[in-house]
Amino acid sequence: MIKSNFHRLLKRQIKDHLGSLKEVTKEDLEAFLDVVNSAYLDYDQDIAHIENILSQSSHELFKKNKELNKLNDTLSITIEKKTAHLTKASYNLKNAEKIAKLGNFTWDILTRQLELSDQLISMFDEHHVDFSKGIKKILKNFENGEEITKTIFKAVKQKGGFKIEKAKLLNAPKYFHIEGRVLENNKEGSILIGIFQDISAEVLAEEKTRELKTFYETILNSLPPNILVFDRNHNYLFINPSTIEDPRVREYVIGKNYFDCIDATGIDITIAIHNQNKFYDAITQKTEVRWEETIIAKNGEKTSMLKHLVPILDKDNNVSIVIGYGIDISERIEMEEKQITLTKQLSYQNEQLNDFCNIVSHNLRGPLVNISMLIKFMQDATDEAEKNEMIDKVEPVIESLNEIFNELVESLQVKQDSSVKLDINEVQKDVKLICQSLDIEIEKSKAEIIVNCEQAPTLRFPSKYLKSILHNLISNALKYKSPDRDPRIEIKTERFNSNILLSIKDNGLGIDLEKHQNSLFKIGKIFHKHPSAKGYGLYMTKTQIESMNGRIWVESTPNVGSTFFVEFVNQ
Repeated sequence: MIKSNFHRLLKRQIKDHLGSLKEVTKEDLEAFLDVVNSAYLDYDQDIAHIENILSQSSHELFKKNKELNKLNDTLSITIEKKTAHLTKASYNLKNAEKIAKLGNFTWDILTRQLELSDQLISMFDEHHVDFSKGIKKILKNFENGEEITKTIFKAVKQKGGFKIEKAKLLNAPKYFHIEGRVLENNKEGSILIGIFQDISAEVLAEEKTRELKTFYETILNSLPPNILVFDRNHNYLFINPSTIEDPRVREYVIGKNYFDCIDATGIDITIAIHNQNKFYDAITQKTEVRWEETIIAKNGEKTSMLKHLVPILDKDNNVSIVIGYGIDISERIEMEEKQITLTKQLSYQNEQLNDFCNIVSHNLRGPLVNISMLIKFMQDATDEAEKNEMIDKVEPVIESLNEIFNELVESLQVKQDSSVKLDINEVQKDVKLICQSLDIEIEKSKAEIIVNCEQAPTLRFPSKYLKSILHNLISNALKYKSPDRDPRIEIKTERFNSNILLSIKDNGLGIDLEKHQNSLFKIGKIFHKHPSAKGYGLYMTKTQIESMNGRIWVESTPNVGSTFFVEFVNQ
């Protein structure tokens, strides 16, 4: 198309050009045509070349345009995604701020322009805070506004950060945590970014917790039982005045381990180890542990406590704390001991009552039968001399009966005399007096008596009882001596803690304990034949000793000898 147009244009120009010439030779025309034809050929080649370039350029342009459209589509999708992501992030940020009760702000330090998040503005809506008057005016709405302002502007000056744990609004129970930091930008200057977090619920809850803690501590501090609270590692969390009176000691032990504080609390090491084992029992078993404990003060006063350890479990069934409390049961223990003592006394008295019945039926039956028979003989007698003889026989029977009654009355008096007076007795002196009263028997039997009271020279005991005990045991050692050897009697006192042990050892006939163990101290029991044996001395001795809460026992071997032991308590 380009070529045909060119031909038409050329023909028109030749015609117009040649038509104006008067004379045109053939040679001129041919030469002109050759030149024109050569130009045409060159032009045609140029046109072809240009068409080729245009074709290639058009193809590249189409390809680039296609890539550009694809890139534009990708960019549009990316922008849409980023916009959606930013929108979602902004939405999440707003929700997060709302959930966290938190709002943010940005303050341009150079221009003093303040930007606030919607959440921050809404947090102050009901309190009518005007945010248009600048940061200093805003901070004046807080009780400690001047201090907060100084803190923030100090951070701005130092280009650092600040943190205000708790700031309270004026005339409102509203508390905020304020925190921020300066960010530097060399091109745009520095800005201060920060947050306000509403912590009112937490602060009010803490105040309520403190009030409840004070309330319950006041109650616990007023209770008479000992109350303690430990963590699971046996560290003190709470201890009331009933447990430790000194407030300085109570303050000192809080947060410290139970075992590390035994010097400060004055707890005996043995009791501390026992209590620590009980604590670990409560921790491992996750159940209440209780036990009774007796504490002896330095002045000797005893206190009995019923102690409890109660583990408190969390929602995961793990021990979080352990509550310990102790109740003074000294009065109860004392009453129980009295009850046990009374029960023993009643049992013993009942046993003795049976013995009395036996002795009355046995010892009194003979004299009464004799009296009855003698009276019958007197009634049947016709001779006055015979009657007088019967009367003479009645008299010793009546004396024997009277003696038996006196012995029974004496033993009853010992059992019932609960307020008998305690005396300070010099043992060696009392032994000497007893030996003087038995001087004839001692001299006649050539007895050797050895006394050793160096360890315990004195005894706190009713004097009349001690003399009776010594007389009975020493006289028995003389009475039941061996026919094969001279008597040897050893009297000794020894101290064991607060008690004193008296021992009287002889080398006499001895007693067959396998045969007589259960009847040894019973009334009317005789183990060897002797004219003066009545079976009353050992019974009376045991009665006197047990009336003062002591005890008596014997070790004996037949034909070797016996050792009687008497334990005197609370010496």
